[in-house]
Amino acid sequence: MKRPGLYNKIKDSLDEYQLTTDLPGINTPANENSFISQLIDSISRVKFIETIKSRPISQIRKDPTSNIFDPIRASILYNQEGNKLEAFWLIFLFTHFGKHNITKYGLLKCFYSKNNSADIFNYLEVEADITECKFWMNNNQINLKNSGKFSNHRKYQSLNSYSPNGTGDTIESFINWVGDNFNDFLARIPLAILNDRYLLFEYLYKEASKNIIGFGRLACFDFITMLGKVGIFECEPKSPYINCSTGPLKGTKLLFNTSGNTTPKDLDDFLKDLGDHLENDLGLKFTMQIMEDAVCNWQKSPQNYIPFNG
Repeated sequence: MKRPGLYNKIKDSLDEYQLTTDLPGINTPANENSFISQLIDSISRVKFIETIKSRPISQIRKDPTSNIFDPIRASILYNQEGNKLEAFWLIFLFTHFGKHNITKYGLLKCFYSKNNSADIFNYLEVEADITECKFWMNNNQINLKNSGKFSNHRKYQSLNSYSPNGTGDTIESFINWVGDNFNDFLARIPLAILNDRYLLFEYLYKEASKNIIGFGRLACFDFITMLGKVGIFECEPKSPYINCSTGPLKGTKLLFNTSGNTTPKDLDDFLKDLGDHLENDLGLKFTMQIMEDAVCNWQKSPQNYIPFNG
């Protein structure tokens, strides 16, 4: 049993929830154990960001030529230092390139360090001359491909500088969306939205979906959620956003044993209701990402807990 104290709290909360709402997908001990274990993993991933934010972070974490470079820790540092654009940029790069299970941040490091040079592709440099950035990428395709791979969720992405939906277009579309000044970016957001963490998440999610080439539902959800967890924006999803997903929809259908005519909106509402219950009982943060992540991983092996990363 993983983390028995938390495990038992989750089990008690699920038992209470099932007094009024059936969860047929976890009506066996094996399925219930697998689901609770996935919830614990998802909770731990969220709490990990809170933990590293509360601790001192070495400046070396910013250096993409270092073995201990970490885009998330680097983003936290830049955000704490007031360099919001670079913090924003690093979370974008982290979302786009990801962390591969074997090559780790190799691909991201190669791009950001310009193939292990003393210079880096910081945000303002790329924003000032996106043409040069795409030209460099085109001339360094072999180095980029040899440096690492996209994460599992981004494995179908292209490194091409100039093809539609390639990395060059993805980066250029992000630059065009954000602009050259973070305060100007904020000024475009209505104040009523900016002051509501849930409305702000929805706004940023929709804007990212509309503006960033190659970012689908999962990329946008993970991207905006990470911006909130790092603290670049005060935002948090109010629902799991599983509409148009694959794994989370399948997992939610299995959990609630819904009929074939249940809509994705219904499933999103079902999972949100369960998430709200767990949040109230356990005092969770970013609960909707926890739910989306947990049901996605659980449905891959509902009877036998297997840790999933990537």
